[in-house]
Amino acid sequence: MIYVIIGILILAASFIWMEIAERRIQEWEKEK
Repeated sequence: MIYVIIGILILAASFIWMEIAERRIQEWEKEK
């Protein structure tokens, strides 16, 4: 059961990380 919880946390973190990365890329493009 612990492994399932860890897997869900990793998936959630990866989705959040992708959203943050996309926002930062858009901000960098605006600065350019």
